[in-house]
Amino acid sequence: MFAALLAAFIGAVTAKTVKAMALTILGFVLVRFGIAVYLRPRFMEHLERTYPVVTERAPNRLLGDWLYGGGGPGVGAVFRANGERAMGGQRICPPADAACFADVGRGAYNLELFHPADRYWTFQTIETAIFFAMAIAVAAAAVWWIRHRRV
Repeated sequence: MFAALLAAFIGAVTAKTVKAMALTILGFVLVRFGIAVYLRPRFMEHLERTYPVVTERAPNRLLGDWLYGGGGPGVGAVFRANGERAMGGQRICPPADAACFADVGRGAYNLELFHPADRYWTFQTIETAIFFAMAIAVAAAAVWWIRHRRV
């Protein structure tokens, strides 16, 4: 709905079909990207999960949680027992791997920032409301433009 009303508004303003189509695609992609990258992670406060580096089992990645950070490049980071960041990305060391254990030290842990899977519909509802509000605003702008333009 937002994209269609954006196209109607841009078409009314430019009065050029191809230009309106190109600007609509560009505008929609920019808005979609902005919401997905900048707003969605801030819809609700993230949760933090820590688990030891030296372990037999990592967290279950099939739960559907949205992992998006943890203090380093990639998803998650490894911290030493004193809280100092040891490396970006996660690491799992089997208890028998002495070299891996020596790299990170005793008490090292992985940190992940995530939103649990049960927030999916809440996030979808928030995002739908944002697009609905923008669609109404664009429709109102199109009506105003058409009524007040001077030919």
